[in-house]
Amino acid sequence: MMEMDPAEKILVETDVSRGDAVRARMQYLISQNGAILTQTQFADAKAGALMTILGLVAVKGSAPAITIIQNPLEMLAMATIILSIGFCLVTLMPRFSGFKPDAEPPRHDRYTWLFVAMPRYSAELHGEFAREAEFGALLNSVATSNVGASRVLARKFMMLRYGFITGFIGCGLLLIATNI
Repeated sequence: MMEMDPAEKILVETDVSRGDAVRARMQYLISQNGAILTQTQFADAKAGALMTILGLVAVKGSAPAITIIQNPLEMLAMATIILSIGFCLVTLMPRFSGFKPDAEPPRHDRYTWLFVAMPRYSAELHGEFAREAEFGALLNSVATSNVGASRVLARKFMMLRYGFITGFIGCGLLLIATNI
């Protein structure tokens, strides 16, 4: 007797139809995509809030904005706060590696907004892709989108972490410098 494919064995053992399994896979990927996008918005909101707070601290620090800072510790504090604001800016504006605006999007990667927005890609081409794509191609396209968006999200949270750490250090140094 021929050995059964592990995926087929699970379908038989759990009494799930092939159609239900296919729909569950696609729903999983679409839900994952929504969660990634929500977390991206959360990271952007945190970066914006931190940047606002640090900007206010930098402007309303111990010295008026026009006065040149003389205290070396206060200079270090302000430089650290400015560095933190820089990390927040990088968080809000991620770099998309491998993106060339004039490139033709690969057929397997047409789910991502980045490739759908390419100048050489039209609504007609996207409609054609949606009508003619096999289900496996759609699954791969959504999965590719999730991987790319997750990498951007991981970079955002890493930069946000650096922003918070340097921001706390800068505010602490400013607090020390103004109370000496």
